[in-house]
Amino acid sequence: MFSWRLGMLATLLTLLSGHSGAQGFRGEVIAPPPMGEPWSGPLPPSPPPQFRPRMETPQLLNDTPEYCAELRQSIDRVRLRLNVVPPDVTMLAEEGERLCSIGHYRPGIMRLRTALMLLRNAN
Repeated sequence: MFSWRLGMLATLLTLLSGHSGAQGFRGEVIAPPPMGEPWSGPLPPSPPPQFRPRMETPQLLNDTPEYCAELRQSIDRVRLRLNVVPPDVTMLAEEGERLCSIGHYRPGIMRLRTALMLLRNAN
């Protein structure tokens, strides 16, 4: 019990004196553990070629009349492959085209993209 209190007193005195070295209960200096490499094992295997992601140039989406026209062409291409086009797709595409024609590109693009998504998922 007495040695524990003596150790606590030594620790408290060390902290109050501003000494930055780490010391044990009897005053001996404790060395820090040796630092090793952050990764000392073998490197992980590289993935097979068929699972490597393709590096493509990302398509930047912007609010322009050209992008509206591109979406409208995509809708027309998908429409040709389907026998029956749902009425909500027709309504969304027409509304999107109308909004793009009066300069409201963001809401027009949103409606055209929604129509294209619905067309692609319609079977």
